[in-house]
Amino acid sequence: MGLLGSLFGSEKELPPLDPASAVTGRLEKDREMLEAFARRVDDKLEVVPGDRGLYVFIGKPPNPIKVTVPIRGKPTELDITEEMKAACEGLVPPIAETMIDLIAAVDAEYQERVRNSIILAGGGSAIPGLSDTLQRALSSYGGGRLTVAQDPIYIGANGALALALDAHASDWEKLPA
Repeated sequence: MGLLGSLFGSEKELPPLDPASAVTGRLEKDREMLEAFARRVDDKLEVVPGDRGLYVFIGKPPNPIKVTVPIRGKPTELDITEEMKAACEGLVPPIAETMIDLIAAVDAEYQERVRNSIILAGGGSAIPGLSDTLQRALSSYGGGRLTVAQDPIYIGANGALALALDAHASDWEKLPA
């Protein structure tokens, strides 16, 4: 039985992941931490939506993160703050690397201007501490300034709508069916 099967009680083995995929690489990187968590829980977990929301943060956790899981049939509270911190902070290096790669692809004369005009958008931009951490990642490249979009969830859709409304009818004819 695989790692998720051991956590969630599934007897059905899922097909193996592509060894070259980013997901497989990420799971392998976090395997030790996940297996340590799985060893702490000897009963199968049920995924039940909680009333506390999600625990996502970068840096200092806002509060200890505790979950109650059955251990030998008895509801037991576990502190998973460090595991959540490691998982959340694991998001930063690939985002920072992509950001720096994109800046490096810009003509050298415009790189400073781009570094000081970065706008975070999408659901991930709401992760507490992410913008400050990414801004610090720019320090060895001459610094930079990141801001979170005013409406980060919908700004991409709003921009696409603005472009669509501004397009001439002939632009729509060029789109493949």
